Amino acid sequence: MDKEAFLLGRILLEFNRNDVDLWGELSAIAITPDGSLWVGSDELQTLEQLNAITPMHYGKHKGCALPKTLSLPDPDGEIDFEGLDFDNGYLWFVGSHSQKRKRPKGKPSKDLKRLTQVVKEPNRYALGRVAVSSKGKLIEKGSDILPFGDADDDWEGSPLMTALGKDSHLGDYIHHPVPSKENGLDIEGLAVRGDRIFLGLRGPVLRGYGIILELRFDDTEKNKVKLLPAAGKHLYRKHIFNLQGQGIRDLCWHGDDVLILAGPTMAADGYADVFRWRSPLGNKDSENADFIYELDGDSLQLMMTLPMARGYDRAEGIAIGQCWEEPCLWIVYDGPGSQRLIGEKSLLIDAFRIP
Repeated sequence: MDKEAFLLGRILLEFNRNDVDLWGELSAIAITPDGSLWVGSDELQTLEQLNAITPMHYGKHKGCALPKTLSLPDPDGEIDFEGLDFDNGYLWFVGSHSQKRKRPKGKPSKDLKRLTQVVKEPNRYALGRVAVSSKGKLIEKGSDILPFGDADDDWEGSPLMTALGKDSHLGDYIHHPVPSKENGLDIEGLAVRGDRIFLGLRGPVLRGYGIILELRFDDTEKNKVKLLPAAGKHLYRKHIFNLQGQGIRDLCWHGDDVLILAGPTMAADGYADVFRWRSPLGNKDSENADFIYELDGDSLQLMMTLPMARGYDRAEGIAIGQCWEEPCLWIVYDGPGSQRLIGEKSLLIDAFRIP
């Protein structure tokens, strides 16, 4: 069976300013019931809202700051938005939870030193939700963020990071300075339904196997989100997938299934695939323990392979949208190619047929 992705069309996104940190760094996408299209940049603190002008043209853009009740440890630092999802009246978001190595700037005398410097930025350890009104407005009531440390201790106050630091597969990546893009810890996918949160890891990839963390939460006490044990006494459950060497770049729901966007873990060009994980909420095999999924066509299936570009168009975010009244897979790209740019403030994203 041919797995090559079939392009149905392109959607025009029209922003309110020419800002490469915005349209050039898109890493997350979600659609809310009011019809708003939300995207996140890994360089900003705001969530970007666009509304339909025509079915294939979104504009009326505005940058929406997180409610002030969701205080960040670094008021000026980026969150590194990597995943968005909407469920039950809330727009959820997650930061990368990653460390990063400083980028060379073309000055050999200084770049050797820059490549020795690995830094943590506290806002990257954010996981939370924002309440959205029926008209698509962000509201403070019900919005909440999980504890994730402060500007001094970075992630020491995060229950998730503390638990991961003790994990037999992931602990070494937490306590040693392994940056993202070098197979270090890097959360890039998010899917939420009911009381479950699924986090897809771009890294680490373990001998070709990618990882999704499953969390459970309770919000009955004053609408505050509190993590619950997901497997026995453990705060999370690991779902480990044979993604043929790729890391997870994003997640989204398609009915009861989760679609997995997978691509290179390192800072390198490579092909990207979309896999289907069938009925994760009804899968009893992994109800109380970690579980490995092979490409068997029953639980895990390769759906499509995306077109590959060299040096641009890195697939980063997926959501289910509409094309001519047909559900399709919308994809946003980090580092979009020049052929996607329309004028100074607009670009095109892709819509693929869902097999």
